[in-house]
Amino acid sequence: MRVPDNTWREKLPPICLKCGYNLTGVSGDVCPECGKLILWNELKQRARTRYHTLKRIEDANDFASAGYPAALTGLAAMAVFWLIGLAGVGCAIALLFGFAGFGFGLQIFAIRRVPDYAEDAIKMQPDYQKGAMVALSCAGVMALAILLLMFG
Repeated sequence: MRVPDNTWREKLPPICLKCGYNLTGVSGDVCPECGKLILWNELKQRARTRYHTLKRIEDANDFASAGYPAALTGLAAMAVFWLIGLAGVGCAIALLFGFAGFGFGLQIFAIRRVPDYAEDAIKMQPDYQKGAMVALSCAGVMALAILLLMFG
């Protein structure tokens, strides 16, 4: 019988694949809760996968949140530069911020929904509604900037 390497360096704790028991501090190869054989390498890989999925969702949600300030900055630039007589500069800035915010909003759609079987481990879901609202808001800013460039 091999001696398990219980030096856990993963960011999420080891969880029994059968019963969900937290195996932190367990020194053997058997789950003390349900008696299932512990496959440490499989648990490490599962913890890594869950952690990276969680980080991807968190990052995509953060990008979507960053889209709102981009849209507002674009609108503010259009208003300020229009007031001082440089509407073209304001519209160009608005287009840049609108395009960036649009991309931020769409980032969320690169993430697939967390499957039902993994929801117990990964509580966060991609916020598709926020991503769609950000993308639409920024598309509106870009459309307004283009209209002002054409007819303003």
